Amino acid sequence: MLVKNQHSHWPHALPSIRFAMNCAITQATNQSPAYLTFARELRSPLDVHHDLGAVLAADNYVPQITPYLKNLADDLIQAKETIEKRQDHSKLYADQTRRPHPSYQLGDLVLLRTHILSHAKKRRSAKFAPIRDGPYRISKLMSPTTFLLSSIDSPMETVGKYHVKELTPYLAREAGVPAPVVPKRRRGRPRTKPVAQC
Repeated sequence: MLVKNQHSHWPHALPSIRFAMNCAITQATNQSPAYLTFARELRSPLDVHHDLGAVLAADNYVPQITPYLKNLADDLIQAKETIEKRQDHSKLYADQTRRPHPSYQLGDLVLLRTHILSHAKKRRSAKFAPIRDGPYRISKLMSPTTFLLSSIDSPMETVGKYHVKELTPYLAREAGVPAPVVPKRRRGRPRTKPVAQC
């Protein structure tokens, strides 16, 4: 809205956008970020004469600042309680649609979620890449939610450690196990061969 048709002028609009976002009252806290950070609302050019420094410069700043700080402490407590209520509400809503993860065992075949990015030089489009690929075999249970995977052809060679949310049980629909479309390789740097001593 501030830039309109002059797209190259967007850096000049950033201070105004930042000021507006810092002064806006958020739904999570019922306070503005500026107030919770600086204990006061940000001053606009119109109300620059209403400065907290003027209160401190006055002779009776102690009686004036004490109730102000007390109100700020109450507002911070209220903001924290509001955030916690919003988080509880969000968790309750998310838990209604959350399904328990399948229980995987050693040796199970799983599909792994792919995170393929488009690459113009390689003529690869993320839209046409499979969402899940595999299968891979669970070679080790690192924790109840983390598993070490290996390829089907080389069970002793691991391809990486993955969280349960990245995995889907592999259901074979026909005889034989197909190879992954985009096979995973072991992450990290390849091991260097030791140089022979002369």
